[in-house]
Amino acid sequence: MGENKVDALYVAKNLFIPAKPAGKSGKSEIKINFNFPENKAETPQKPKEFNTIRAMVAKHIPDVSDEFITQILETSKKVKCAPEDLTALIYKESKFKPSAKNGKYRGLGQMTAASLRLSKQYAKDNPEEKEGIDQNMTFEKFSKLTREEQMPYVKNYILTMKEAYVKDMECPLDTAKLNGLFVSPANVMKPFAKKFANVLNKIKEEDLKITHTDLKA
Repeated sequence: MGENKVDALYVAKNLFIPAKPAGKSGKSEIKINFNFPENKAETPQKPKEFNTIRAMVAKHIPDVSDEFITQILETSKKVKCAPEDLTALIYKESKFKPSAKNGKYRGLGQMTAASLRLSKQYAKDNPEEKEGIDQNMTFEKFSKLTREEQMPYVKNYILTMKEAYVKDMECPLDTAKLNGLFVSPANVMKPFAKKFANVLNKIKEEDLKITHTDLKA
């Protein structure tokens, strides 16, 4: 039957309807039902990690894009940190608002003009990290980018700080180290730097805390 294979059990149960008792003619009637069930394509399920990060961000940005969630997951994998920590860091810096301003700081990661230059330079020195990076980007234009457009610059800034202060690109960034690269990079490897984890942990436990209901939303 080629590609249109029919399950034998289905045929037995659904195609052949029991014969009616013999009528006046003395013949039994057998009817065949050719109504096959509709084969509906199932919607692919998102990974649990994706749904977790989406639920965290959606508490504050209900219409968050799949692209932004994917960027958080990919960036956390690249810099070797937990995606929950990166999500908490971005929330701490900007509440997920790409237009966030605080003095000389701008955007999702509250970058400065110097931070932007470092991010672009990292792309020059590491061509594999040039995607999404415009070498002609000015700080004024950067401030007007969407959160999805800003994420490559945030990623490269973290990689730049990690290279300069952690000095081991294979070293995982725990909660303290990740926040330390933004708070006090020169002290990120010192024993007392463990306290840098406190603020992100508090955010995860309060502002970004999710429930089973959030995951089903």
